[in-house]
Amino acid sequence: MIDLRIDGISVWIAAMAAVAVVLLLFKQKSRGITDTPPLQRPPLVDESPDTGVPDQGNVRDNWLARRKRYGNVFRMVEPTGGSGVYVGDALALKDVIEQPEHFDIGPLHIFAAPMWGISETAGNWLSREGGGINVKHSSHLFSGSRLASLQQRFVDAVQRQFERIQPGATSDLFQQLRVCFFQSTVEALFTKSFPEGQYASFCIWDAELNAFSRGCPPPEALKARDSFFNIVLQQIDEHLSECSLQVRELMADLEQKHGLSHRDAVAICVRTAWLGSTQSPLSGAWVISLLLQQPDMINRLRTELDSFRKSVGAPKTVSEIAANPDLLKGDNLPLLDNIVNEVLRVYSAQNVPRFCLQDAVVRTLGPNNTIVPMQLKQGDVLQLLFWNVHDSQHNPQWWPEQQGKGIKYNGALEPFDETRFETDRRPAPFKIGGETVRTWTPFGFGMRVCPGRYWAVAEIKAFCLLFLDRFDVSSAGPMPRPDPQRWIGVLNVLDPLPATVSLRA
Repeated sequence: MIDLRIDGISVWIAAMAAVAVVLLLFKQKSRGITDTPPLQRPPLVDESPDTGVPDQGNVRDNWLARRKRYGNVFRMVEPTGGSGVYVGDALALKDVIEQPEHFDIGPLHIFAAPMWGISETAGNWLSREGGGINVKHSSHLFSGSRLASLQQRFVDAVQRQFERIQPGATSDLFQQLRVCFFQSTVEALFTKSFPEGQYASFCIWDAELNAFSRGCPPPEALKARDSFFNIVLQQIDEHLSECSLQVRELMADLEQKHGLSHRDAVAICVRTAWLGSTQSPLSGAWVISLLLQQPDMINRLRTELDSFRKSVGAPKTVSEIAANPDLLKGDNLPLLDNIVNEVLRVYSAQNVPRFCLQDAVVRTLGPNNTIVPMQLKQGDVLQLLFWNVHDSQHNPQWWPEQQGKGIKYNGALEPFDETRFETDRRPAPFKIGGETVRTWTPFGFGMRVCPGRYWAVAEIKAFCLLFLDRFDVSSAGPMPRPDPQRWIGVLNVLDPLPATVSLRA
């Protein structure tokens, strides 16, 4: 799923929206979509000028202050004059997702194409039809036996990475974990000869999506992108037969079925690798960091794993379980599933953009489950904040706190309480006016749901099990704080996690 980050939306939005409207109105006209008679409209989403909320000193607290003042749907005017509408209301999200004729993601592909080295021609193809085609094809590639094959490659790569960890040395374990996870992901997608030491450069590139979309990436980000692109190009050109089935099938589909150039097909593979490497390495590192703060939970996880290994007939090794997405499902390892879900709730910031093609009305939830309509303008750039629905402080009706449960770690926005995903507490969709509204959407939903969601969860679970099976950790430092300047201050890490790793006896 493409994420357009809130910490960089400013000067490019107005121009992007204007171009997007022209393109999409033409697209509508070519499809024969006609204007409907004007209806009585509710008021526009209120604007919230910057002067209305004092600067809080960082991206996270600025956004929270605006939400507190203006609610779950608001228009934010930037100092540059550009604006965006932030949508974090469960019912409004449903309306946007279920009205693709009013809200579209297509133009983002045009503006973001340089991020991955995609040409203007291929960017237009992604905007018109290729984006939907790619999501559908990727959903096929990341499921069933194809997913199992990729997961085995990931597990093999993780084991190779863990063999290189030096026992007895004290280091920043969070950094070490996310580097291992990243390297394992790219080796799984491409080959085990994928050069190591790329993660620092990847992070420089990864941080500049908005700069690439504005057409002004900093030189170091451009250099980092080109380096990653050239590595992927070399992997595909020289070792395609050794690459994952996902890469081989994607290349064949793009070149042979859709007529893209070889370089554009490679660029879309680069985009696929980027999508799989932005959040999952961080999520895997957060899981293990949290476990180190609660040693009793590590013991419970190991007990759960041992019990499951004995229950599956012929005893399974940990690596065999980790390599099988079906064995990793929540029914088999419920505690692990609850922990991973809670990490995705507390330490994740999934948000995606949409463009408003014509004036449209969305409904929001008011007090006592009343419905409050709001109007969006043609040309509005929306940020869909799925994670906002998961906020227990903001939506206690779906995520109630229980006395004595949960820990709020330093810098986190939410208490961490894995028991909220136990059967008797797990949030369920709710009904309003006969309609079902979702309350748990870590990967979005609808036609543009994240196609790699099953692999992301399987990767995180496997990484955790393999680490706990191989290592003990001593002298772990306090829980790191999230960086308040990026991803709404909940995903990227601010502090190191010093720890000493030893092999289990």
